[in-house]
Amino acid sequence: DKDGINFLPVIIDRESVTDGVVLPHLVDMICTTVLPSQTRDIKFPGHGQSVLFIDTDHKLKTDDISTELGDRVSKVAQEYFRTLPKKDRATMRITSKEQFQIVRKAMERIIVLEVFNPLSFELAIAGLHRMLKMDSNISLVIISSINTFFHQVTQETGVHSLSYLRKLLGLLADSCSTWTN
Repeated sequence: DKDGINFLPVIIDRESVTDGVVLPHLVDMICTTVLPSQTRDIKFPGHGQSVLFIDTDHKLKTDDISTELGDRVSKVAQEYFRTLPKKDRATMRITSKEQFQIVRKAMERIIVLEVFNPLSFELAIAGLHRMLKMDSNISLVIISSINTFFHQVTQETGVHSLSYLRKLLGLLADSCSTWTN
């Protein structure tokens, strides 16, 4: 806990992922984090914060997120349009260009680190505190499939999965404690 910031792990089990589609609540968390809370005095269902996504399994697609963001922005635009007096609808509505800009800015708040090998993964975790210091707007960090490389590490080093997981969690704890100190 630093300045009222809490670290809360979210664990998604393998049953949550089917046919390469991640549970909708993961996309929901990302969209809620990156969408703005307000634009032109119009309330949006978001926080305007950044997300750091360390992607090891490459199953979550940015297209899924951008589609969901577009749907949410469109819904807000339609609801807002209905609240406007008929005489103001042509000038006060949220245009498709503005909707696109809102989605684009929200997508810019998503930082994706694609990791393809165990060493890069360990370096990404160890350097997490530097990334958090560089972008103080990051409020959500997602590490997908922390055990992605366990088979490869086991074959190369003989280290068993529990030991490897302990090592990764130790790196994560060290990185977070470095950031909070």
